[in-house]
Amino acid sequence: MNDNTITIFNHKKAGKEDVWNKTILHGVSVVSGVDKTVSANGTVVRKQILTIVIPVDVWEKEYVDPVQYEKLEDISSCFTLNPSNNSDFIVAGECEEEITGDYHVSDLKKDYGKCGIIAGVSDFTDTPRLKHFKVVCRCG
Repeated sequence: MNDNTITIFNHKKAGKEDVWNKTILHGVSVVSGVDKTVSANGTVVRKQILTIVIPVDVWEKEYVDPVQYEKLEDISSCFTLNPSNNSDFIVAGECEEEITGDYHVSDLKKDYGKCGIIAGVSDFTDTPRLKHFKVVCRCG
């Protein structure tokens, strides 16, 4: 059963200003894990990751693909999942805070244990059943 909540923070530049669009989704699945890789010098590197399954029926805002999202002027009624910009951020849980000039992503990382940058997205919305996105976030 998908009984978790996440808060998505989408980043967008508006001229020289940073704009953050917050979306809260209920009814998702969040699993915490560890990704293990080997660096060029042979050192084993372990990083915490979050794997999130977002069913399409929990969206309260319209989902827009990242390319279209960047072209929009009004982003308040939609959200995206962009692993390419290296700044879209997800918090496991409902986050009341807003990212502003006084409250930054680094503050979110301190205040919430399970959170991270969107690193990968798999789109399963064209399947006949169980339409969803699978999102992997890199924590830390």
